[in-house]
Amino acid sequence: MSLVRALRAVSLWQRLTRSSTTLLCGSYGDRGAGLNGRGSVPSRSDIGPRFSSAANEDEQAVLDPPEQSQHEPGPQVVYEGPFPGAVRGTKILSVSSCFLTTVGSPLLAIGEPSVRGFGLAIVFMLFGFGTTSALHYLVKPYVRRISFDYASQGHAVNPQFGVERLSFFGRSKWTTVRAAELEQPTKQLRPMCNLYAGKVPLFVEFDLFEDKQLLKTLLSARTVASS
Repeated sequence: MSLVRALRAVSLWQRLTRSSTTLLCGSYGDRGAGLNGRGSVPSRSDIGPRFSSAANEDEQAVLDPPEQSQHEPGPQVVYEGPFPGAVRGTKILSVSSCFLTTVGSPLLAIGEPSVRGFGLAIVFMLFGFGTTSALHYLVKPYVRRISFDYASQGHAVNPQFGVERLSFFGRSKWTTVRAAELEQPTKQLRPMCNLYAGKVPLFVEFDLFEDKQLLKTLLSARTVASS
């Protein structure tokens, strides 16, 4: 009899535990249903649309800044010649060797005061001057850079632009040229020369000119100005 009573007490205790658990879960479910109608905590998709749209607009404004003009004011480099460092270095080396030859040749004549010594000194000096002068003649038309101001000269009939070349001693020298002064020679009488700005020979590698439309405008300005 005692065993039967013990089993009935355990069964009654399990029923009471299940009923209390059911009541508790039901009360919490009713409270949660008041938040979003589904018995769970509101998700980001429920509260986010109003704020996410504003955030997307701000992000789009940062990614897409206001449009600016295509060209900035002031002269811009529109052309750079091939091997600018090598050409300048060769020119400086040639001038330096000419200077050393000019200084060293008299020492040779003083060390050997004879006809042979003076003759060698004169030959060395002429060789130094000759090679340096020949190199300067060949490299003189070489154009290192061309600058153009789109803001002030972009719509001009006869625009002007800046041309950078090298002096005899390898220093940079800028010259202002009008487009109407440009002329392509019909006969190639001078090496490394494919343009003339008046009487000044120029060499420009047309394939390295990025703005082909500007190049066409500069080359045709002489015809437009004369018509």
